[in-house]
Amino acid sequence: MQERLTANHIAEQVFDHMVPKILVEQPDIARRVNAVIGIELTGENGGYWTLDLTDTPVIERGKTKEPKCTLTAQVDDFRDLLTNGSVRAALDAFKKKRIQASGHLPTILKLEVLLKSLSKQNNVVA
Repeated sequence: MQERLTANHIAEQVFDHMVPKILVEQPDIARRVNAVIGIELTGENGGYWTLDLTDTPVIERGKTKEPKCTLTAQVDDFRDLLTNGSVRAALDAFKKKRIQASGHLPTILKLEVLLKSLSKQNNVVA
């Protein structure tokens, strides 16, 4: 069954429910990334999430650990990235400065597998 994402509270839906579920169903995703990632979404209903994808994956609100890299985007741009779920879409968003990254940039590219899984399992609704 697909879970539909709405513009309101998309970050909460993704990081509090969907990502933890995907990581349980597909533990190889965390093993591939094997890093602490910070996700900062700005704008209405945004926030900061720490994705610890090392030993035992944990997703927490707030900056709870020092990230290897951080992805920063507006909530709407993040929703668009989930719609496309590809490195090409991410690179296009980076070029247009709609999404920014800091820290160890190759680690951000490892998130492609998680983004693809999210976009395959979900319909993002504007």
